[in-house]
Amino acid sequence: MKTVKKSVIKVSQSILMSLLLSVGFLQGAHAQSSSVTDVLDGTAEISGDPQVLVKAARESWKKACEDWKKEVKDLNKDNEVLILNCNSPVCVQEGPHQICRSKATYKVRLKLQN
Repeated sequence: MKTVKKSVIKVSQSILMSLLLSVGFLQGAHAQSSSVTDVLDGTAEISGDPQVLVKAARESWKKACEDWKKEVKDLNKDNEVLILNCNSPVCVQEGPHQICRSKATYKVRLKLQN
């Protein structure tokens, strides 16, 4: 099993495509019969927008988590994504604002050619 760690300060548009490109595996539209399945583990930082109140910061993080999951699922054309988990946020004060972040985890199944 290969492990790939990908950190993102803000939720990006194409987490899954970036992951596939960064590890050098971008499968074609049709899997060949000689393919082998491999599972890659990864992480991404989910961060909400800075807010004055903790409650608002948590809501911002929750929206960022939902957006990340939606973006990854939209790219999940061949059921490659096995697990998406934003985990629990940690909220800290940065200057006058609160910001909530978490370390999300995911598992992606890839079909590799022999």
